[in-house]
Amino acid sequence: EKYMHTCPAGAATFAATAAMLALMSNPSLFERFSHLAHFVLSLHMEEVLAGASTWGVFYALSKLQKFATRAFDLVWSTRELLPLPADPAEFDRIRLDGAARAARLDAAALTHEHAPTRQLAAFLATVARHQEQTRQREEVVVYLTAVGGQPFSDHITGFFRRALAVNLPGLIVLCMDTEAHNRCEAAVANESTELILCVFAIEGHVVLIKHAFIPAILSAGVDTVWIDFDTFIFRDPTDDIVHARDNPFRVLPQRERIRYGSFLFENATEMCAVSKICDARQHWHFNISSDFDVDPASATPSDGEVEMLVTEHWDARCLNNGLFYVKATHRPLFFFVLFVRQLYVNPYTDNQNLFDSFLAHSTIDTAAPQSRPILNYALFDIERTFACAEGHRGSMSNLATFHFWSSDFRTRETSEDEEAASSDVVGSSEHGATIRTRDGIQRVAKMRMTKTDLFEAFFGSGAVDGIDFGDVVPFPAVAARFLKQVETPPPRWKGMCSVTAVGIEELVDERLLQGEDDLVDWDHVTKVSDSPDASDIAGSLFLGGSSWVEPAVAAGSSYEDASVPHCRGIPLKAWADAMRIVGDLESASLLRRLDAEVLKAELMHLNVGYLLTIQAFQEYGAERVAAELERAVASERRVEPAGGVGGRAGDSGI
Repeated sequence: EKYMHTCPAGAATFAATAAMLALMSNPSLFERFSHLAHFVLSLHMEEVLAGASTWGVFYALSKLQKFATRAFDLVWSTRELLPLPADPAEFDRIRLDGAARAARLDAAALTHEHAPTRQLAAFLATVARHQEQTRQREEVVVYLTAVGGQPFSDHITGFFRRALAVNLPGLIVLCMDTEAHNRCEAAVANESTELILCVFAIEGHVVLIKHAFIPAILSAGVDTVWIDFDTFIFRDPTDDIVHARDNPFRVLPQRERIRYGSFLFENATEMCAVSKICDARQHWHFNISSDFDVDPASATPSDGEVEMLVTEHWDARCLNNGLFYVKATHRPLFFFVLFVRQLYVNPYTDNQNLFDSFLAHSTIDTAAPQSRPILNYALFDIERTFACAEGHRGSMSNLATFHFWSSDFRTRETSEDEEAASSDVVGSSEHGATIRTRDGIQRVAKMRMTKTDLFEAFFGSGAVDGIDFGDVVPFPAVAARFLKQVETPPPRWKGMCSVTAVGIEELVDERLLQGEDDLVDWDHVTKVSDSPDASDIAGSLFLGGSSWVEPAVAAGSSYEDASVPHCRGIPLKAWADAMRIVGDLESASLLRRLDAEVLKAELMHLNVGYLLTIQAFQEYGAERVAAELERAVASERRVEPAGGVGGRAGDSGI
């Protein structure tokens, strides 16, 4: 409050910047900081306007807008659903009543007011008849995916051939552009199949379309499996999915846990181990029954009855919604209708974080309403059956699906056996080389392939004939080799949600260690001081002593005095020296007059990007500094005329 009234422009900029960081690392705080920015602007608009150019407050607000993950472009209505009975229990009986389900689908195929729903109902009726003839179970299961752009569209035919080869019971493909739809229709015609439906779905963001299509399928009484298009199917996974649903290892969510910020932990011990926050005073008790308004009209199913199956990340506790199963009963139907609404009205919300939060799995998000169905769910076996490129422990004959997803990390934690058998090899990113983190954890370089290469390996020209692994339909030898190379023991612990920027410090550390560079001293660079001095900014920021900028003045000079004005900790003399250097380069005819005028004006307005350019290349000589500045000016004119390279000193820098 003290800073808000003393420096409203700075407070508004801080709030907007903090809101951006909250979106990435602590979503429960986004609403608080965005409201704080609005409050400061409302209360101190004149002062904010007066200091706006110095602090870059409107630049920060503009950048905040760019963090919206999608526009308000949902083209959807609940009128697309099949007609629903008034009694939820009556609807729940439809999924296991073949005659009632068939009658509803046939009627909707003929009379529904929405043409795409008529098309969907007719397709589901065909799939249902096919499954009744070939399978012994009463429920009908259909798979849903989306495709568009490159490299995905190039492999539509390969994906379809694989789906048909493993006898996938039915596949609906949401085509995100005209080319994908044309290729989809052509592939269906070439394969002469009734079990693949191509849907022209170009209106709206893929995240909205993906989830908006699920309620229509559920309303038909058909269980739904979402599967990302960048997934290879070894065999029909339906039996594995049904078995996991009916025989869960553990039914979630856990009702009582410990909460810190946006994150949920099973107990205080886990919270201390994962987050390093061990002070009991910072542990908040969390209880689903008391923290959420559980709708009594939406009765919880009997204990052990799983309504969803979901996928956790290999090395993190948050959910990856690249593969999930939904039972066609009334609670999941209401869950997804509400989920689509919340995605639409909260464009800043990450869909996977919200998905996780809706299930109360590992995180809390302000976009998840207090009153919602808390579904019973279980986790897929990602170690041996539903694998991903980050790692697995499954044999070739046991794997059902393989998702091409892997994290941004180039290394993984070593197993106990690997750690005992290996020696540190620092400075190499080759598969098998190891590094040791600042916490003493040994990590080994993992096997990686680009998504384009993975598509070619699994769905390319060699994908028809390949290696035979028992009951698994043959697949390419190159794909088999990669699967063997990413086989690895599971991580010894799972960190917080990796969909957000949690873990960015570890990611930076990894890059530095692989290059044999000094680690960033995060405690120093994130230190906030009431009276910053030149040594805070100009001193050593690295554990090994590497310097970010040279001290602008000698120790003990007046520029170390806290009374001297600073801009976010950078002494005014540093800006003056930079302007003098620009003037010298202009006088020496190394800089064009127009570029020099632009640079001097930007430095007067505290454009930190140009200051960093001068500091970074000054030791290489005047000609190099001039060349880098000219490139920076040209780049800014071409990309972002009104923001500066890296933003002004008062901007967020994000």
